[in-house]
Amino acid sequence: MRKDIGAFSRLVADDLQIVNEDGLMTKSEFAAAIPDLTIIDYLMDQPRVTILSTDVAVITYKATFTVKGQGYSKSASYETTIWHKRSGKWVAVFNQETTTR
Repeated sequence: MRKDIGAFSRLVADDLQIVNEDGLMTKSEFAAAIPDLTIIDYLMDQPRVTILSTDVAVITYKATFTVKGQGYSKSASYETTIWHKRSGKWVAVFNQETTTR
């Protein structure tokens, strides 16, 4: 998969907040990790969209993916992302990742 930091930057807000098993991350912290991340495959399953207003939507889904590092690691997580329409453009402002067991 491409490691397109420019595309990532356009899709997420500067004040993005990410919550995962490692704690809290900002947009810049997550972007700094992208060059070291190699995702072999990624599947989004069971997507659900909840429209909260004309400018806010919540997307939930199950993600299953394989990451290459020291060997290959297959993982799954439930994701919740809040999208906010700002200046006519949808950007992610919050993401919560819950790893499945």
